[in-house]
Amino acid sequence: MSSTFLSAYLGEVVSNLSNWHKDNYDFYRFGPQPQEQIKRSWKAPIIDYLRRKGYVNSRQWSDWVMAAVRLVETHLTRFEWLYNKLADDESRHILVKVLAFRALGHRKVKLPLNTLTYWDELKRMGRLADPSDFISGSFLNWKLHLTDLDAVGVPVKLYFTPKGDYHQFVLEQYRCKSDITDIAVEPSDYVIDAGACWGDTALYFANRSRPDGRVFSFEFIQDNLETVAAKLAYTALAW
Repeated sequence: MSSTFLSAYLGEVVSNLSNWHKDNYDFYRFGPQPQEQIKRSWKAPIIDYLRRKGYVNSRQWSDWVMAAVRLVETHLTRFEWLYNKLADDESRHILVKVLAFRALGHRKVKLPLNTLTYWDELKRMGRLADPSDFISGSFLNWKLHLTDLDAVGVPVKLYFTPKGDYHQFVLEQYRCKSDITDIAVEPSDYVIDAGACWGDTALYFANRSRPDGRVFSFEFIQDNLETVAAKLAYTALAW
């Protein structure tokens, strides 16, 4: 059976096989990059050089491709259905790119958001945070620093991470915006926030739906509820 999805997916996989990225690790989320345990020998510098030039063992290429196929083969018809339902080339490209990343890892595939501008913006968001004022989050022992987002045009002050601030309020990850549509919470909307986590989504939706909208947030994990309670007790919306 011919598959438009499978052709696009394997094309993406093969086009990334010769990559060996050294600047493609999300240290904001996962901390320092772990050192890879590579047995060094007199051959190692030669192997590194050949890899940078795009030369690899053909058997290794075959192993990577087969691993990529195994990742999607069980649900191939569903991926094909989803790929064909997506309305624009950008969405279809993101789908195959993310799956290729899952198959090959960060050494091979760099997602579109990983740009110098993106990392510079995260640093800028970090400078807006108050290093002396924070609450502790339960996930990965993150510290949620008080940040005033007025500097980026958002009248919200909250406890969160620089990356979370940027994704939530600047990139607006809960807004679908493209050349053909713009789907987002609008003023006076009523929003069901089913999975409030640390309360940042509630504040994002509240800012988008003001002045007369309402946000109904639900969360069931106890650690998250405690973080939400602490966050909302000190969060200010400058409206």
